[in-house]
Amino acid sequence: MSRKYKNPPIVKEELLIPLESEDILIPEPKEIKRYLSDHADIGGLLPPICETARKKFGGNPQLSLEIYRDPEFDEEPLLLLVRQSPYDDGILETIDSISDEYANELDQASGLFRVTTDFRLPR
Repeated sequence: MSRKYKNPPIVKEELLIPLESEDILIPEPKEIKRYLSDHADIGGLLPPICETARKKFGGNPQLSLEIYRDPEFDEEPLLLLVRQSPYDDGILETIDSISDEYANELDQASGLFRVTTDFRLPR
């Protein structure tokens, strides 16, 4: 069955350069490339989601693209972590608004992607 996406998949090798130029931290680029190789449809959603997050949070937060690993779960979602110093009271509402904006596209994606925070200080 062929899926139709709002945004076509982006070639994974070319994806990380514009994200890094938009000041998105990518601590493990090889792992992100591996994930996007398995879930290319998420690659097409990353640039607009990151752009939306940057607009909604302004220049204050650190945005970091990471894979969440938990030995108790088989799934490893890709996360866009939002870190601030200090944390705004409305951070969770802003994160929810970004997630809601892209919920339909993410529900159809082959992998898992979440915008979230771990409440850590920026690196």
